Amino acid sequence: MSMRILIILIVIILLVGAFVFWGISNNIFVTKKSIQSKIAYRLHSVSEVIVGKYYLQTVNDHHKEQSLTDNAVLFKIGWEANLSIDFSKVKPEDIVIDKDAKVISVRVPAPEFKELSIKKLELIYEKVPFYGNDEKIRNEAIQEAKVDVEKKLQNLRSSSYNVFLVETFVRNFIKKTLGEEYSVNVTFVLNGIAKK
Repeated sequence: MSMRILIILIVIILLVGAFVFWGISNNIFVTKKSIQSKIAYRLHSVSEVIVGKYYLQTVNDHHKEQSLTDNAVLFKIGWEANLSIDFSKVKPEDIVIDKDAKVISVRVPAPEFKELSIKKLELIYEKVPFYGNDEKIRNEAIQEAKVDVEKKLQNLRSSSYNVFLVETFVRNFIKKTLGEEYSVNVTFVLNGIAKK
């Protein structure tokens, strides 16, 4: 009689162990809420991430007519800008998970171009009177060029290439965090409005 109970007990333990192993391997004990919280927590821990670098080259002119003089400069400028995202703004409710289809949709803040810097500056042409302040004129030209480049970069924030960069980063990040492959859809939030 005791041998029979022992065999039944061993079979029950093996069945429970097999069920637990199957459940863990198929993530049936993991809820969507816990996955969302885990992803959001890990994204907060990385905070701001540089997901890409842009190298631009522009030719900028600055022309100023004054009472008796005509000032002009022409520059060729090489720029570098980092594309970064502040993931600390992502909340668990910004993450939608379809466990069956293995798809995760994430709403992230729109990428920002930061650390715009001049890597190469080449003066092509300059016409400044001998008594003029050529350094001031050059600085005005560079400032105008910087404003122009910043405007152009802002228009590129939600380009398909940047979406690709962010989706690749988030996909690899989620794979590393969860240990499995998910398809990832990223939506940028620009001024409170979601845009794909």
